[in-house]
Amino acid sequence: MTCGHSASAIARAVAPMDKRARLEVRIPEKLVLITGAATQEKLAEAITEAGYTPETVGASAEVRGEAIQAARRPLRR
Repeated sequence: MTCGHSASAIARAVAPMDKRARLEVRIPEKLVLITGAATQEKLAEAITEAGYTPETVGASAEVRGEAIQAARRPLRR
């Protein structure tokens, strides 16, 4: 994924499955994080049908979100 076109194509592929899904696009990292109700299997199928190769990375979005929030908090002494 090198431009916004790829992210848009993935968003269009995911939309019919989960209209309320949130996508976080990180073009330099070639990464799209999807948070929603659809299963990973259904998302992977839709992304594959759109012509892309999905890959599960790291922890779930829920856990990752908690880690991001923790990282933003100031350290207490």
